[in-house]
Amino acid sequence: MLDRWGGFGTFLFFGLINLTFIPFIYIFYPETKGRSLEEIDVIFAKAYCTGEWYVKVAEEMPNLTAAEVEVEAKRWGLAGENVNEVVGKV
Repeated sequence: MLDRWGGFGTFLFFGLINLTFIPFIYIFYPETKGRSLEEIDVIFAKAYCTGEWYVKVAEEMPNLTAAEVEVEAKRWGLAGENVNEVVGKV
């Protein structure tokens, strides 16, 4: 590719490929600003257990305190419980 298109052509090709991912990232990636890693785990666990779309779960779930994260982690099976037992409780 470098031999055929040169450095700038190759750069332009890969730059355009990267630009095509912007709408995908905007639509399918949840907003994580201001959330801890543990909160993000809870978001994905809740979405997995309930079958909801994780972006919707992230939009609806308020920012959690450390104590609330611990409670939600246990509720959604992130604290050592069997996930199938937790899903049955919901």
